[in-house]
Amino acid sequence: MSSHNPQAWFFDFDGVLLDTAIIKAQLFVELLPGLTPTQTEATMDFCLTEGGMPRREKFIHIHRHILNTPLTAAWLEALVKKYTERVLSRVLKASFLPGAMEAITSPNEGTLRFVISGTPHDEINAICNRLKIRRHFERVVGSPNSKPNWIGEILNHYGLDSRQAVMIGDSLTDWQAAQDTGIAFLGIDAHDLEILPDSETVFPDLRQLKSKIARLIQPVKLETTP
Repeated sequence: MSSHNPQAWFFDFDGVLLDTAIIKAQLFVELLPGLTPTQTEATMDFCLTEGGMPRREKFIHIHRHILNTPLTAAWLEALVKKYTERVLSRVLKASFLPGAMEAITSPNEGTLRFVISGTPHDEINAICNRLKIRRHFERVVGSPNSKPNWIGEILNHYGLDSRQAVMIGDSLTDWQAAQDTGIAFLGIDAHDLEILPDSETVFPDLRQLKSKIARLIQPVKLETTP
């Protein structure tokens, strides 16, 4: 039995475990025909920068701040429906990032693993089941609950120390979730997008993840009563 508090590893999914961040960003462009080159670039940049944001919020932001066009409730629902219909097959064909399978399947006493995604809750669980990785995580959770809310809820439910927790993500949404909850952050940038703050520790993939996390968080001994 370890004399230290268990670590909590919170994985974003797209662009961290599976190489799907660019695939998903391209789908937003595909569903918004007639974009100018400038709007296409802005949409791609936004979707990659805020990769952890739920798709519904992305469509709203794109229309409001990039296209400057009204978005009716009916058209929003139609866009979300089309996106959901098309995204699953593309995600299931994507590759795992180097080191991802080792990071989530290797025996690692004293570590609890979680997926916290902006993908709808039922959908991300279905994806993890289809990829046969669901059993390697204590919880797999998604939207509409926000990432900070999920992190706080999980830390509380499992009695985990925030000093022993790390968010592993590739977007500013993930970074902000770590900031909001006071946990460590480890950035992943598989395609040299340079989205994350320069002050953060960033790697291209998940190889040797345990040693990378060890540089960010140190073991905290369990408190004992006399």
